[in-house]
Amino acid sequence: MKQINKLIVAFFAVGLLFLGACTQELSDDFFLSKDIDSLSVLKTDTISVQLFPYTIDSVLSSNVMSSLIGTYNDPVFGTTTTSFVTQFLPMYIDTYEGEILFLDSVVLSLHYDTLIGSAYGEVLASQKINVYELEKAIYGDSSYYSNMDITELHSGKLLGSTSYIPYAENDTILSLHLENELGQRFIDNFDLLNSSVTFRDLFKGIVVTPDASVSDAAVVRFLTTSPHSSLKVWYHTATEDSLSMHFAISTSPKINLFGHDYSTTSFYNNLNRDDLPQLENSYLQGASGLSTRIKFPYLQEFNKDGLIGILKAELVVKAEDYTIAGEDNFPIITDLKMLAKNTEGEFYYLEDFLTSSSYLTSTFDAINREYRFNISYYLEGLLNDRNTDYELFLLPNSSNTEVNRSVIGSGVHPSQKVQLVLTYTKL
Repeated sequence: MKQINKLIVAFFAVGLLFLGACTQELSDDFFLSKDIDSLSVLKTDTISVQLFPYTIDSVLSSNVMSSLIGTYNDPVFGTTTTSFVTQFLPMYIDTYEGEILFLDSVVLSLHYDTLIGSAYGEVLASQKINVYELEKAIYGDSSYYSNMDITELHSGKLLGSTSYIPYAENDTILSLHLENELGQRFIDNFDLLNSSVTFRDLFKGIVVTPDASVSDAAVVRFLTTSPHSSLKVWYHTATEDSLSMHFAISTSPKINLFGHDYSTTSFYNNLNRDDLPQLENSYLQGASGLSTRIKFPYLQEFNKDGLIGILKAELVVKAEDYTIAGEDNFPIITDLKMLAKNTEGEFYYLEDFLTSSSYLTSTFDAINREYRFNISYYLEGLLNDRNTDYELFLLPNSSNTEVNRSVIGSGVHPSQKVQLVLTYTKL
């Protein structure tokens, strides 16, 4: 059995080398000279890992499946504000030839996401939102980012506002009345409503923002792709009641916009600073909030005594204690991803992801309170000076539709320390 185990080790070690896991050019004599009995599997989890919190400049946030609205103050992460932009498309219109149309009301409906974790902050607090008219058209085939300047999208033309408590009386729909002027505009330009192009010229859409008077409430997620999220204009004629125009959000262009204020946090002075000593914790936040840079400062010391073959390299990221992290009202991030960042500041997936998407994404293990990443190919590249032109980062996997956040242990945390578990053989 011992001999078989060594043969397996040799097979994997040589296989890694042939697959490009080693950049040195090795001859047949190298392999023939190796004594199988001298090969053994070794394991260590003491290699130094450093974690540093970094802000995320922006994320692609157009054509999203859900929209976030609100503001809240997180005792750990500071203040987060979310808004969204959407257009509408005509769906159906009741018409009566030759009759005068009389406006009744204009109603915007938004479908709550009722899944657990779809609201963040004080969900029992009263919220207030404002709806402004969008003044610049947005397009479904264009890319928009979460840091767009909201003041460039509207000039303050308020269409409506409402105060509400999320999910009050088990409601699934938030409805608010908009200015009658909008509905009358539609009636006066009835011939423009049957084409999405002419309708967009008449009405470009809305910008929905939390009211500035509310600073500590909640961020709520709405299913804007749901058919229940819509704009309806109700009207009547002299002979017919309850006529309507129905404009859908579901297939229309949508953009989520995010803002964060970390100035009151304990880690503010350490943001984007990997030249400072590590804090005990690092931080991750959705809604284009925070990422974490990963460094292996002494990795090259590991193979100074000779060539090694990496069988597996796993990064184990530990979440902070539930109560310390304050996860009662602020859910932890369910899925993380690992990306590289090049010298031009662009994020991209590592080669490991091309082998299997599960290598560089990780779902939170709630029992062990940890995330695990297989970074075997990447780490081997570092050892052989192949991966020296980019930096390594952890990010939330759904940063354009979620505000979840995680507090994780750094390389100096006393009990939840991040670990690099390396399984290897010396060649």
